Amino acid sequence: MERLTVRVDDDYPLGITYFPGGDTALLISAAMAVQQEFYHPIARYFQECGYSVVTFDYRGLGASAPPSLRGFTATIGDWALRDQQGVMNWVREKLSPRRFLMLGHSLGGKLAGFTKARNVDGMACICTLSGYWRLQPAWEPYKVLFHTSLTFPLSCFLFGYMPWSRLARGCDLPRAAALQWARWCRHPNYLFSDPSLPHNRFEEFPAPVLACSVSDDAWSTPRAVEALMKHFRKVQYRHLTPEEFGLTKLGHFGFFRPDSR
Repeated sequence: MERLTVRVDDDYPLGITYFPGGDTALLISAAMAVQQEFYHPIARYFQECGYSVVTFDYRGLGASAPPSLRGFTATIGDWALRDQQGVMNWVREKLSPRRFLMLGHSLGGKLAGFTKARNVDGMACICTLSGYWRLQPAWEPYKVLFHTSLTFPLSCFLFGYMPWSRLARGCDLPRAAALQWARWCRHPNYLFSDPSLPHNRFEEFPAPVLACSVSDDAWSTPRAVEALMKHFRKVQYRHLTPEEFGLTKLGHFGFFRPDSR
């Protein structure tokens, strides 16, 4: 395992971790407010299976965070068009893999749709979905609407960033990225309502995509997953259940935990 710094096109330094292996590269892209360390157990598993694996933190998070998020500007567009794109370029240029695969968790799979992914051979997306509040089941829509309409804007106003670590498991978020995501969740078209992003690249994504929903995750219902993933040209769907893996729970994060091997 090697911890490295990669400078992307605007010279921002990203912290990445490289697990050297064979000539097939796997890039793991994180969910919202999740640091790359969470994915290291599954990265080691794929390394043992013969893959060369790369994880990274988006700017403002984990090994790519500044000393303080107050006054720090980063959007989800930066995470996609600069950070994810930059690490994808690094994998191709530095590792020269025979095959290049991607594994996106939630937000990580969405960001790939905005990149120029000409040399990607395949991608699997776990719990990658539209976060539009009305697509959630039971009482979840009202929780989403409350947090995205009140908690996020108020917290960002008071602190200058989103103190996610105080409210849930995860890391704090840059103000602009947090508010951008909150706006998406309130709009029926979710991220496709954002005019600052190149939506056409979803249709242009050349590789086949496997989109996985999870039966015991309130967010990644088949309906919510399909609402987003249908914008990729070559997509297949799979609905995962804990029982088929001999587990009692999967949820939004269980696929990546060590006991899911």
